[in-house]
Amino acid sequence: SFQVIIPNKHLLALRGNSAVLGCEFSPDTDITNLVVTWQREEDSQVVHSFYYERDQLDRQSREYYNRTSLYITELHRGNASIRIAPVKPKDAGRYLCITEGFPKPEVVWLGEDGQSLSHHLEVREQKDVGLFFVKSSYEAQKKGVNVTFNLKNHVLNQNLQRLVVLSY
Repeated sequence: SFQVIIPNKHLLALRGNSAVLGCEFSPDTDITNLVVTWQREEDSQVVHSFYYERDQLDRQSREYYNRTSLYITELHRGNASIRIAPVKPKDAGRYLCITEGFPKPEVVWLGEDGQSLSHHLEVREQKDVGLFFVKSSYEAQKKGVNVTFNLKNHVLNQNLQRLVVLSY
């Protein structure tokens, strides 16, 4: 299952030096749909954002401009740690590491005997919000058929099943 691990400890850093705040999550070698956001806990200031496979710093707080970086080559290993340099006295406080992934789902239609049925599938990515729009349909070849719609999200270990009774 998907989880985020942040060390629950105080970090001591010297003014003018660098500090690394650790954050680990369940890894996925494909970071295409990965979103990583670091924020200040007390006021939700954006410290650093990463999505669409690159840094997205247009909403970054001016306090952190040109002072933060992720270890981008480590993201596929589940490492979302952030480096802040140079450290300033104002940096003292609590930080949140938020990671999300929106994997492309798998859609399967199953017949009464569990066999996979051919179907129409349309998947559109809504890049502005990082989600997928999924539309699927199955056309029955005979009357009175029971089929099962199955939507799987492998990263989150989710499986949605719905029995559909087709009668006309």
